[in-house]
Amino acid sequence: MTNTRRSVSFLGLGAMGSQLARTVLNAGHPTIVWNRTAARATALVAEGATAAPTPAEALDADLIVVCLFDQSSVREVLDPVADRLAGRRLVNLTTTSPNGARELARWAAAHGADYLDGGIMATP
Repeated sequence: MTNTRRSVSFLGLGAMGSQLARTVLNAGHPTIVWNRTAARATALVAEGATAAPTPAEALDADLIVVCLFDQSSVREVLDPVADRLAGRRLVNLTTTSPNGARELARWAAAHGADYLDGGIMATP
């Protein structure tokens, strides 16, 4: 039996996204990271992640995890690359409302992506 390590990309490297990326990287999965401020990827790259210079290049993974600021930032980052989402698995951990989550799910489905909206409960 072979053990295939699936690749995971992270769009958004704030406190949550960077820690999730580090956890996946430490579990041995190929990890791609992107952030609007490229310097946020430096530490993860030093630990073995691959920096994607653009969101489009961050989509070259088996699973795409989005950890951005809000619903509009998800659309701002992904709308220009929506044509590359067909057949992709997209997990959105960005804070959204229930209606926002449903809108993003419809948007992702319209572009052929599998979509899961999730949340991480944490206190500041």
